[in-house]
Amino acid sequence: MQRQARRTVALVLALATALATAGRADPSAALLPVLTPGANIVFFADAKAMQAAPIQAKIESAREDAQEAAGAAGLDVRKQVEKLYEALGITEDDFESVLFAMNLDNVDPGGQTNFEELDLALGLVMAKPVRVEQIKTAFAEFDAAEGRSTPLAEEEYRGVKLLVAKSGEVEADAQVKLPQLVLTSIGDGKLLVGGSAKGVKATIDRYQSGEMASLDSALGNARSRIAAGSQMYLIFVPSPSLTAKFGEMGPDPQKNPLLASSMRALTGAKSLVFSMKADTALAAELMLTLGSEGDGMQIKAILDAYVLGLGKAWLLSKAKRPIPAINSLQSAQDGATVKLSFALTEEDVEFLQSLKPAPGRTPQAPAGAGDDDGAGAGAGSGVGRQRPGPAQPDQDERVRIVIPKKL
Repeated sequence: MQRQARRTVALVLALATALATAGRADPSAALLPVLTPGANIVFFADAKAMQAAPIQAKIESAREDAQEAAGAAGLDVRKQVEKLYEALGITEDDFESVLFAMNLDNVDPGGQTNFEELDLALGLVMAKPVRVEQIKTAFAEFDAAEGRSTPLAEEEYRGVKLLVAKSGEVEADAQVKLPQLVLTSIGDGKLLVGGSAKGVKATIDRYQSGEMASLDSALGNARSRIAAGSQMYLIFVPSPSLTAKFGEMGPDPQKNPLLASSMRALTGAKSLVFSMKADTALAAELMLTLGSEGDGMQIKAILDAYVLGLGKAWLLSKAKRPIPAINSLQSAQDGATVKLSFALTEEDVEFLQSLKPAPGRTPQAPAGAGDDDGAGAGAGSGVGRQRPGPAQPDQDERVRIVIPKKL
C-alpha cells in the first residue's frame, strides 16, 4: 500500500505541477472537445503566462523546499515524477494548457456514485505529441521500479486507442480498489485526455464530429465574473436539480439553527468563480453569488469573522510584522454577490517558506488565533487545535463518492 500511495502521490504531483505552472482567459480550440455540455464544474489554466511570471521562480523554490522538508518521502516523490516525465519524453515546460469539465447531476446525495457514471474529462494540451504507447511504457516502468503490476488494458473507440486502468486491486495486499480510469491522446497526439469512460468517449465524439460546447452555453453569466486578465479559473454553476440535492444535505434547523441557516445560504448559491493571475504577485479572487442579498450579508459576515479575522491574526502572530498578504486579504459585497480577494508577493512566499518544518517532520496545521503566543482573537480558546479522530476502517470496495444527506 505504501508503494501504491507513493505512486499515486507522484502522479497527482505531476498533474499539480502542470496546474501550478499553468494565461489566456479562454481555452484554446484544441481543448474545447473536453468541455462537457451542461458541465457544472469547469477548470482552466494556461501554463505559459504563469510559468513566465516573475513570481514563478519564488513559487518553484518554495515547492522544492516543501519536498525537501518532507524528507526521504518528498525526495522519493520527486524522483518518481522525474521518472514519469522521462518515460513520457516530456518536461514541465511541455504543459501548455489544461481544461477539466464535469457534470455533477448524476451524483446521488446520501447514496453511492460510481466514478464510471460521471461525465468528466481532463484535457492537457502538450507542446509535443504523447502517444498511448508512451503512457503504457510509463506505467510499465513505474511497475518495474515498484515491483508490482498495474492492470492495464488497451481498447479502441471510433479508431482511437484507449488505455484503460481496470478497476481492482493493484497489489496483492491492497485494500483499496481503484475506479476505472481511461487515458488517450487524440488528433496529432498533443491533446491528452483522461477521465471516466463516459467522459473520454464523449470527448472523442465531439472531436470527430466538430460539434463543440461553448463556455457561454455551459457557464452562462458566471463567466463574466472571471477577474480581468485571469490565467487560471474554476467555475461552479449548479443546475436546479443539483441545488435541490444540496438542499437535502443541511443540518437539522431545530438542533442547530445558526449552522442550518448558513448552510441553507451556501447550498442555495447560484455560482462560484475562483480566478487567479500571476505577475510580480499571485493574485486570487473568489466570487460567490448567493440566492439573495440577505444571504450575501450572512456569508460575508462569516468570511469577515473566520477567514479575514482569524487569518489575519494568525499571519500577524507568525510574521511579527504586517506582511503584504495581510493587507491584501479583503472582502466585499455587491447585492447577492460576495467577493474574497488576496495576493501573495515574493515577500509573502519567503515568509511561508520560513514556516517549513525540519526535514522529515509533518507540518502542523495553523492553529488560527489560538496559538501559544496568544495573538489575535480567541487566544487560548483552542480554536484550530487538532484532536485525534477515530481510526478509519480499511476500504474493501472500489472508490466511490459518498455525500451525506445530513451533516
